[in-house]
This record gives sequence, structure tokens and C-alpha cells, in this order.
Amino acid sequence: GFGHRQVALYKNGKATIALFHFDEGGFLPEHSAAGTVFIQVVEGLLTVDAAGETHTLGAESVLVFAPGVKHDVKAEKKTIMLLTVCLECGSKE
Repeated sequence: GFGHRQVALYKNGKATIALFHFDEGGFLPEHSAAGTVFIQVVEGLLTVDAAGETHTLGAESVLVFAPGVKHDVKAEKKTIMLLTVCLECGSKE
């Protein structure tokens, strides 16, 4: 559903990395994550709404959210996105 498919590349303890392939018009409905979120566009074009702001991300763009920030993602054209979610990023272990 939602015009995308995802492949988990890495999942270990506090970090998850996934590759998303979006069809044009594909989307992720509004959600939030428990960790720091890094959205990186490999190719294509995404629109991301977060905390009342709209961000347009082209190829090689990166957007970072703090934990708990609600956001949605929409592909304006066929897009590949690398998603990293890191729990306790930057905290001392």
C-alpha cells in the first residue's frame, strides 16, 4: 500500500537503516519515531511536512528530526530514500 516498498538494510539495537522505493505519488502517512530520524534522498524528489513546515528534498538532500517529531512523506516523482532511525543518538553509552 501507499505506493512504496522498503528494504531493511541494517537493524541492530538502537539503529535501523532502511531503503524506500516510492512510486510517483507514493507516501508515508503522518507518524513519529522514538529516535532521531535522518531522511536522505538518493534520487528523486520528496515533500516532507513536519512540525508545521514543508520541506522539499531533492537528490543528495538530508533532513534530520528530533525524536517524536510528527512528519509525513510524499514522493513528487519516483524516489529512492534512505531512512536511518537512531535511538539515543549522540548520548553517552
